[in-house]
Amino acid sequence: MPRRSLELISWYRWTEIEEPLLKSVVIQPSNKLLLAYAQPWWRSQNIIAGRSISDLPLRMTYYFGTEGEQKGADPTNLNSAIVASYSDMINVQFWKGLERGAPYLGQPNRHWSEEDRKKWIGDHGDKPILAATDQMVRQAHAMLEELHGYRPGSLPLPYVALYKDWSGNPYGGGYHSWKAGYNYFDVIRKIRHPFPGTREEDGEDVFITGSAYSNDQAWVEGAFQTAERVLQSPSFNLDQPPFVTPAHTPQEFVALYGP
Repeated sequence: MPRRSLELISWYRWTEIEEPLLKSVVIQPSNKLLLAYAQPWWRSQNIIAGRSISDLPLRMTYYFGTEGEQKGADPTNLNSAIVASYSDMINVQFWKGLERGAPYLGQPNRHWSEEDRKKWIGDHGDKPILAATDQMVRQAHAMLEELHGYRPGSLPLPYVALYKDWSGNPYGGGYHSWKAGYNYFDVIRKIRHPFPGTREEDGEDVFITGSAYSNDQAWVEGAFQTAERVLQSPSFNLDQPPFVTPAHTPQEFVALYGP
């Protein structure tokens, strides 16, 4: 669980570990804007996959596949997706300034029916939870033209757009990083079972896993690592799974999975 989710839980015992454990990480803002186009126009520059990084508010741009190239798909369907912007830290503020306004209604697309469009936009233009605003999409589209060297207005607009900002509850941000001044190995070990002991000693059967307090922050691997450590703890005492190779020395195991 992320730090903000833990803070939102109404439980008196959180105050005991708030400073030494919960507040040991910084919540980093992050958002994504996905645009879908009628054809993969970036292929004209021999871009098939991967990412572009720029100093524009787009920050990072990721290229994904084309529908007609998938197994069993209609080969005439060239609908393609691109994560136009994967932003974090200060770049998030630019997009937050464009969150208010009319939703982007998209462009006609013969492989994207009116029923499909309504699932994302709503029957009356209502803004769903993942909708991007019209001004947000047009700004991002113009930046994509600039990033790839196209003349302004030379590329067709996307037929659908999706936007997600993780800074709101219950996430607080997109990922976490360790604060200075904390022994993060010590935090990783303690926060997995923050209130140990037996019932008679006022212990609690509370276990915390996730990438926020892990050896691999911002990646799902961090969540797997902390969960695996809990399962192998004395509280559960499960065997080491086969995907953890026995060839690891104790030092290598700690480096990969935490203390």
